[in-house]
Amino acid sequence: MGGGCNADWNAWSIGSRSEWEPIKGFTVGADVIYQQIDGIQSNRLTNTVILGAANGGKPAGTYAAAELGVVSGSFRVQRNFLP
Repeated sequence: MGGGCNADWNAWSIGSRSEWEPIKGFTVGADVIYQQIDGIQSNRLTNTVILGAANGGKPAGTYAAAELGVVSGSFRVQRNFLP
């Protein structure tokens, strides 16, 4: 039985960072980013991954590599004591 992988895919991301310094040396900031991986399916073929044994918490089986999106963010408060 033959196997293969369709390497036709693309990835992109967009994000923003905002900082505010209400007093000198004290900064409040927020970061937000969205990342997307598109597994393009040309000729009705899909990308599949076959796991033989439990790997990283996933049970054995066949998994399709499809569109995956992640939103992540962080909030921080920072105080600088040195000039």
